[in-house]
Amino acid sequence: MTITYDTILSMSAAMQDGRFCPERVSAFHIQDWSLREMPEIAGLSLSCVYTLHDDIPLAEEFLFPNASLPEEEEKRHLLNRLGHCIHIAAGVSYFKAACPETVFIHTVQLPPEIKAFFNDFYCKGLGEFCVTNERAPIQSIRWEDTTDEMFLHAEGIQTTGNSPRVLLPFGGGKDSFVSMDLLAELQIPATPVWIGGSKVIGGICDTLSLNALQLGRRLSPLLSLLNDRGALNGHVPITGIHSFVLLFAAVLYDYRAVIFSNEASAN
Repeated sequence: MTITYDTILSMSAAMQDGRFCPERVSAFHIQDWSLREMPEIAGLSLSCVYTLHDDIPLAEEFLFPNASLPEEEEKRHLLNRLGHCIHIAAGVSYFKAACPETVFIHTVQLPPEIKAFFNDFYCKGLGEFCVTNERAPIQSIRWEDTTDEMFLHAEGIQTTGNSPRVLLPFGGGKDSFVSMDLLAELQIPATPVWIGGSKVIGGICDTLSLNALQLGRRLSPLLSLLNDRGALNGHVPITGIHSFVLLFAAVLYDYRAVIFSNEASAN
């Protein structure tokens, strides 16, 4: 028997008459993440695994081409910490399909202040989403730890040596170019970076002969099926997700900082 995405959904208790019913979802599970070598991009893949309800498996991955794990133990500790953060932050893309009251974290036990941060990340980050879907704002989520593994602390760790380079998230608009010019005036070497497969951004970088860095993100194919069959959908805190991914990249590729181009009116 061939197991298809349709078959997986049809076996879920959250489905009824071929439709996904968000109100039937009791919990969202932040299941596991891993970092592995990926020869086809001569780099690394960070895979994130989740479960919606108890029976809808979801997995996505972030791609870091031409990269390898650093030898320094301090950097490995920081990448581990950031890997957990990426895993939890990216999960909001799947949590929003049903917005259940409970989130189980199976990978790490978060200290109270970090748990409070991610509670705001989900609740406030889905503010526009709630308005669009005509739902009451999410006030709080019940976060449940299922492991004794503690969240590693990394305060005071020197991660980038003496590297003067910075990563500049690049969308191809005027904000990116203003930032690029300002950094050039300050003689700070900046590498444009973006996440995803935008041909427009890639074309701009090629036309201007910019030495840019393109990272990848592959969402779970099941998400689009869920959206087609009744899942809640809308805006997620994408800049927050990208911030964690780019911090991970800064450590991995030896950059000193990530500099975002935000308008004065940005929230």
